[in-house]
Amino acid sequence: MGWNFFDENGLLGENETILLRQIRQEEYVLFGQVLAEGKNNKADYQTEDTMSFYEEEIHREDALYCAIIRKDENLFCGYIGISELSEEPWEFAIELFKRYHRQGIGSRALSLFLESVKERTGVGEFKSCVEGSNLASQKLMEKSKGNLIDVTFENGTPVMTYHHII
Repeated sequence: MGWNFFDENGLLGENETILLRQIRQEEYVLFGQVLAEGKNNKADYQTEDTMSFYEEEIHREDALYCAIIRKDENLFCGYIGISELSEEPWEFAIELFKRYHRQGIGSRALSLFLESVKERTGVGEFKSCVEGSNLASQKLMEKSKGNLIDVTFENGTPVMTYHHII
């Protein structure tokens, strides 16, 4: 792979309100919390084993994960990332703590992420998958000009696949 996504300060990109940077060790717990939010088995996301898994996953050579930081208060709001850089088009995921929904953070972070990745790599084609019950993420994908290209079913749950060209 050999992609160099982050600058010398660990930044991928920033705008007037959002900072995208490497996830720091002290934020692994927050990473687990944002993953666990809304799930029934929250404790499973905070074990020592899962913390080790997060560290390995976040720093894999064929993955890119960024902390989404709200600049005004230096707050960790969630993450955005690509888990498999070896598979094209690159599939991204974004998750925010619910308390940061409906503030424009997700759309600003997504736009900044896609533009920054394209600027550093020349890659401008991406995809995202959203569960049918996740209306907020569906709206975010549509707002970010993602085109719905497929609907599949996993365990009876619809999963929408969006295509994004930057």
